[in-house]
Formats: sequence, structure tokens, C-alpha cells
Amino acid sequence: MSSREIIRIGTRGSELALRQTRSVARALSRLDGAPSTEEVVITTSGDTITDVPLTRVAGQSFFTKEIEEALLGGSIDLAVHSLKDLATILPDGLAIGAITTREDPRDALISRDGLTFDELPEGSRIGTSSLRRRALIARARPDLELVDLRGNVPTRLRKLKAGEYDAIVVATAGLRRLGLEEEITTTLPLDQFPPAPGQGAIALQIRQDDEFTRQWVAPLNHAPSRCSITAERSFLRRLGGGCQVPVGAWAIEDTGILQLSAVICSPDGTRVAEGRRRAPIEFAGELGTELAEELLHRGGREILEEIGSSIERPLVGKRVVVTRPDIPEDVLTTRLENLGASVVHWPMFTICEPDDPAPLRDALGNLDRYDWIVFSSARAVDAVFDFEGLLPPRCPEELQVAAVGRATATIVAARGWPVHLVPDTFSGESLVDLIREHGLPEGTVILFPASALARETVPEGLRELGAEIDFVIAYEVGSTTITADDCLAEAEAGGIDAITFASPSAVTGLRELFGAESFDTLLKETCTAVIGVTTSRALEQSGHTPDAVADPSTLEGLARAVVGPLTGEAGPMNEPKEERSED
Repeated sequence: MSSREIIRIGTRGSELALRQTRSVARALSRLDGAPSTEEVVITTSGDTITDVPLTRVAGQSFFTKEIEEALLGGSIDLAVHSLKDLATILPDGLAIGAITTREDPRDALISRDGLTFDELPEGSRIGTSSLRRRALIARARPDLELVDLRGNVPTRLRKLKAGEYDAIVVATAGLRRLGLEEEITTTLPLDQFPPAPGQGAIALQIRQDDEFTRQWVAPLNHAPSRCSITAERSFLRRLGGGCQVPVGAWAIEDTGILQLSAVICSPDGTRVAEGRRRAPIEFAGELGTELAEELLHRGGREILEEIGSSIERPLVGKRVVVTRPDIPEDVLTTRLENLGASVVHWPMFTICEPDDPAPLRDALGNLDRYDWIVFSSARAVDAVFDFEGLLPPRCPEELQVAAVGRATATIVAARGWPVHLVPDTFSGESLVDLIREHGLPEGTVILFPASALARETVPEGLRELGAEIDFVIAYEVGSTTITADDCLAEAEAGGIDAITFASPSAVTGLRELFGAESFDTLLKETCTAVIGVTTSRALEQSGHTPDAVADPSTLEGLARAVVGPLTGEAGPMNEPKEERSED
């Protein structure tokens, strides 16, 4: 059976996760002509780190990271998640293919003595793993004792019955899916206990370019659920939070109008910012963002800033410059905002198709002439795969693929192609050395798609090995429309704490824009963070040493690299590694 006749479904190994996954597999099997499915159990950080309260867990992918990595790497084709566990910004190359019909989104109280929430005696011990639930319980009943609770649903019920707690609060949806609804003492009202954004829904995550899997999961999508959850997640995303933020949101649709209610609550329950808005369903995303802005201005910002350390927002109050193009849902911008930073955009260039697309069209249209294709950056991968749909969905058997490092290789894999060679150390020189060890037969022809500004390290090194190199321009780097006066006005208005550089061209672009003297003055007063080796070299050649280097050398790593020098937590500077973005 070929890989395209089966869909491999990745899941956590808990009973609830397996039930959710098997319900999806059954739904797929009922589709006419559907492929077979295979269940792949993956252990996540959340399954192995059980001695740390979730309120102190860093990051937003505690229960999903390893599954998403397997999806990007091609070892599974579909991931089934409890949607509230998913970060609001997905990793590059992944998408939500469908959201199934939402189960009851309410929280449920289960008490050992059958008492309702209002009937619980003062001082009762209430178990929960959620910062949101803790805050809302404290708001409603400050006389109760809140106690951390970890484990799957059956484990939590055992702890309750063993007398460790007087009551616990869990999601109604999980209990229903496990057939344990009879355990519920009472459900908590939505107006007093709004759920986590997406609670009760199941997300079917796929690789962005996997049309085969997309077409099979699409019929499982429930449009009303997706609409409501779009509003809730856009609300959460604007706040820069994950599943451990003390935020509740609940949207409901009625005759084409979506109503979103939400609350931001301090952990002790003493302060809240809450409100609701309505909008036509086609504006679900805008509705969430607008309500978030309203609540931030009505006290929510201060609440979130005060608990920044609890929800991984160490950059609150810091202004960080992004020199990449200002594009929607940019990973670097989003990650910095999630860390609490105020992002200032100084785009140093634009990305566009080649001025002369004929060489790239000719190369991709005659792929059988090449023995190898070598990708030097993720941007080159995107440019090649997105160009006029010329690449086949599956890599030709006779074509070998090399990537300069794991980050770039991951993007290739997300496009459905294998990567045959990836160096352990992330640089063009290391890639050439690895290919040398691998050996190149005489007459080997290699396609090297890149920007016109790409370094000659790899092409020159491969030519020295006797290969014929076809260096094809896959994309152009255009000039910026921002002026030095624009940048200086931003700097004077609120100050600049850090500048991030995700490519050598961003460094040279900013230096040319400001002029050497003003550039030097700016960088002497500002922290700098770079994504990897070539960008680090470009900055050093301008006379400046970066304060931080991304590790790993990805946009997410670059955002994280800013934290150390701005908070005083920096250790020895990392060695520059492979860059996922080279312009």
C-alpha cells in the first residue's frame, strides 16, 4: 500500500486523546472512497513532565510540540489535538485542516460530597491545573483553597475520590468523550466561568501543502464551530497568550451574527477586564482582535503585565525592532509580541519574484537534468515550491535533496519532499564538507536556487568538487519604502531596546538607510540579536558584535534570543548556527 493510500494520524497516548483520534478515524472511514488510517502514538513534553504545575510551564506547545515536529518531518500526515492546547500561531508549514463539531465548552465541577459550587464549605480544597480556572474561582469564591492538579482525567478523579481534594474542576467535553458525564456534580455557568478559547473542540492539523490529506479532512469541518473558535483564538492571539493565560472567551453564532464574550482576570480574582462584542460571522477574526484591544485598554494590559513572568512575557515594556518585511502573521513579530514586546517595524527590503523568471521556470520545468537540488534557506524553499506550481508533489526518485541545516530541511519535509543530506553544524561550509564525504560522481549537475544576494560559499565549494552548478535566482530582494526619518521618529517617540536582524541584507540595508555614523550611534545604544552565521558576519563587518545569536537559528529562536540581553539573563553567547531566513 503506498503512502498516499493511507493517512497516518498522530496523537498523544492518553485515553482521552486516543478516543478523540479514533472518533476522527471513524469519521474518515465513513467517507466514500476514504483511505485507510494508521494510529501513531507520540509522547509529548506534557506527558513526561508531570511534577511541574502547568501554571509554571514555559511555552505554548507543551502538549503539541513533538506531534507537530512529527507532522513537519513527514512521519505522520494528520495530528489530532484538543484545540485549546494549540498555540495561536502555528509553526511554519502547518495549518488547521478542520475543526470538528464542538462539544460542550463549559467547565464542570466534580465534588466528593456531591455539593455544588455555591454549597462548598469555606476552605474547601479545589484542584485545577488551569490558571484561568484558578483566577475565576478566586473571583467567585475567594474563601476556597486552590491546589494544583495534574494527570489525565481518570487520574484526577482517583485523586479526588482518595480525598486529596474536596472538588476538582475539569472540562465537560473531556468527561463526555470518556463517558464519564455521570461524575459531573454541576456545570459552571458560562457568564461566570467563560472557557478557554477553543475548549471543547478538536483540531485536525495538517501540513499546509498536503492537498491529499486536506481534501479528506475538509468534510469533517464544522463551520459554526470554526467560526466561533476563530473569534476566540484571535482574541487570545492579540493578547499574546497560550492555554495558561488567565483569559476566558466564548463565542456563539445566531442568524449570521457572532457574539464574543471574554474576560481577563488577575490570578487572585480581584481585578477583571471583561466585555462582549457582536459582528457578522465573516468578521470573526476582526471581532476577536477588537474585543482584545478594548479589554487591554480597560485594564487588561496592566493585569497581563503584572503576571508576565507566569505566562512567559519577559519582554513586557520593551520595544523591539523587526527589520524583516512587515507581513501578516509573521512568526518573528508574533513571537516577540507573545513575549510581551512592543514591536516596531523597520522593513529593510521587500521580497518579490525574479525580475526575469525564465531561468527558474526553465530549471523547474526540466528537473530531470539535475542530480541534486541544494536549498540554502527556507525562503529559497518557499520561493521554489510556490513558483507556478512547477514542482511535482513528490520528489523524483533520481533527484537528491540537500539542505544547509535542520530548519531548512524541516521546511522541505513540510512540502512533502525528503532531504537526503543535512549537516550537523549549520553552515554552507559544513554542507559542502558533508557532500564531499558523500562523494559526487563525475558530471554531477546541481540546481542551487537562491536570491541574487546569496553567498557564493556553497556554489564555489561544489564547483571545486567537480560539480556543474546551475545558480538560479529564485527571488529578488527589493528596496524598502521606509525612510531614516521614519525610523528616527519611532526611536525618539518611545525609545528602542533591541534590533533583530534575520538576514545579512537587513544589516546592510539599515546601515545604508541611516548612514555609517548614525548606524554606529544607534547600535552602540541598542541591543542587537541575529539569526545565524552569515547575519552575524554581516554585523561584525559593519563594526559591531551581536549581543545575542538565535539558538536554534530560526525566527522563533531569534525572538527568544532577545530575552537574555534585555533581562540580564544572558549566558555565554551562542555560536552562530544555520539561518532559516537568508535574503
